[in-house]
Amino acid sequence: MIKNAMIATPSQFEDFKARDDGKPIYMLNLLKFNTKAVYKDGKDAHLSGQQAYQRYAEKFVDIGQKYGVEFVFSGAMKGLLIGEGECNWDSVVVVRYPDIATMIEMTGTQAYKNIHTHRRAGLEGQLLIQCDDMPLFGDNFV
Repeated sequence: MIKNAMIATPSQFEDFKARDDGKPIYMLNLLKFNTKAVYKDGKDAHLSGQQAYQRYAEKFVDIGQKYGVEFVFSGAMKGLLIGEGECNWDSVVVVRYPDIATMIEMTGTQAYKNIHTHRRAGLEGQLLIQCDDMPLFGDNFV
C-alpha cells in the first residue's frame, strides 16, 4: 500500500531524527498536486496546485541556499517503464541537505513556516524518502 501524506507522523519524525549520523542526506520527493490550489482563506482559487507549489518552491530555494541545501533534480513524472501500479505522482524532486539536523533547523524557521501555506495549497500529498549517497554502482557512478 502506498499512501501520500502532507506531514510526517510523530513516530516517523522521531525515527528520522534518530537516523541523524551527521552525514548528508538526499530527500526524494514524489509530489501529487491538487488540481486547483486550496488556500484556507479561499484566495488564489484560479491557480493550479502546481502553480501554488511553485510559489513555495521558489522561496524554498532562497531559504535552502542559506543552509547549504543543494537542488539536485526536478522533473515531471511521465509514467512507468518497469512494474505496475497507479502512477500517483506528478513530479519528482531530489534535494541534498548537509545533514538531518540542518533540515530540521531550516524547516523550523519562521521564514520556512511563512511559505508553508503555498505547499499546503498546492499539494494533495507526497512521499518523502530519505536516501544516502552510498555508491551502489561504484565510485564511477554519477
